[in-house]
Parts: sequence; C-alpha cells; structure tokens
Amino acid sequence: NLTAEFDEAVAWVGRHLRFTEQEEVNVFEATIRVLAGLLSAYELSGSPALLDAAAALGERLLVAFDTPTGLPYGTVGFRSLKRYNPAWCRGASSIAEVGSLQLEFRALSRHTGRPIFEAAAQRIMSHLRSMSRPAKLPVGLYPTFIHPVHGEFASADV
Repeated sequence: NLTAEFDEAVAWVGRHLRFTEQEEVNVFEATIRVLAGLLSAYELSGSPALLDAAAALGERLLVAFDTPTGLPYGTVGFRSLKRYNPAWCRGASSIAEVGSLQLEFRALSRHTGRPIFEAAAQRIMSHLRSMSRPAKLPVGLYPTFIHPVHGEFASADV
C-alpha cells in the first residue's frame, strides 16, 4: 500500500513536471513511456494533475505531426519546436515508431474530449493503408522507413 508515496508523486507532477525546455525528444519513446505512464496512472487514480500533464505532453508531441502528410518526424524539440529525423535515417521516420502511437493518442483524446490527438494518430493509419506496398513484401508488412514530407517509403527493406 503505497498510497502516500503515490499521492506525493502526483503532487510533484502537478507542481514540477513541464514539457517546455527539453530538446531532442524521441516521439516514440516519450509516447510509449511518459505519455502512456501518465495516462495509465490517470486511469488508475482519476487524478486531474496526471491528465493535465498527459495533455501538455500530447500538445508538445503534436509538433512532430506538422507535416504535409501528417506522418510525424521521430524527434522534436519542446523549446525550439523543431521537428526532424536523425541523420542516420536520411530524413525518414521509422514505420514501427509512427505506427505505434495509436493507443496513447486515442486514449488521450478520449480522456480529454479533444479529438485532435486521435485525428493525428488516425491520419498515420489512413496514409499507410492508402499506400501501395512493394510487391515483394508479404501482406501486412511495410518497409522500415517512410518520409514524413512526401509520404513515400524511403526503402523497400523490412
């Protein structure tokens, strides 16, 4: 029974957790670890401070989705509002990462009543479903990388 410790942690989140200065934030990692953690703790406790923090993080992560295709970049800067992909992936985003943002963004919309988060996630899936996959790939598989600006696969590799 760690109720007192949990309450202390929630109070700390409400007083101190801000998503305004961090740079080089990996969108996937922040989503599956921080956003998912805040949402899970909110679902268990109903604490408005946790939902407020999750919404603040979701707002900052939406910067990554500001592309012509709606496919997000993999890295954002919360202070600079820059969005980009690391040089090693030649401007492309990992399909495994962009396709894995669904659950958290949809849950955030449902809890906040703000459809913008779910719409961002849905735009990814709509784009992927509308694409022609390379013929050599089995049904259900996509190449590793996709470009967030022009929306095309960056390679045919799996």
